[in-house]
Amino acid sequence: MKTQLALITALAILSSGCGLLKWTERTDVERMQNLARVTAFTASAIYMDQHPESLKAFILVRNSIDALLLGAMVDPLALRECLAQLPMEELRADRVAILITTAVLMLEEVGVASPVEAGAEARAIAVGIRDGIHLAIRLHEKPS
Repeated sequence: MKTQLALITALAILSSGCGLLKWTERTDVERMQNLARVTAFTASAIYMDQHPESLKAFILVRNSIDALLLGAMVDPLALRECLAQLPMEELRADRVAILITTAVLMLEEVGVASPVEAGAEARAIAVGIRDGIHLAIRLHEKPS
């Protein structure tokens, strides 16, 4: 059920104009952030649905990315190190993957992988990943 909800939410995000449907009207950096958000949310939600014990690992990664975003610059290698704490080797959804096992953080879209550059690209991807993971965590947290 949560997997279906995750996929429906990801589709809703995309169809609302936040993602691929209007990418020609957006800058590359905005597009990368949106791709990262949807990919991180979908992959994280599905993984936590299958492995509920992993919730704490995702919370740790979200908090690590938050700390990384406090700096003026986001280093792609530091972001990769944060993501390496996840119990998975990549965040993958439909046509996009964020590869975290290589020495360089890579964003792969429809078979074309591009290294993430420091600066605006890395910050946008970090924000997108953090936001996507946060949404997945909220989906899986037990209400108090």
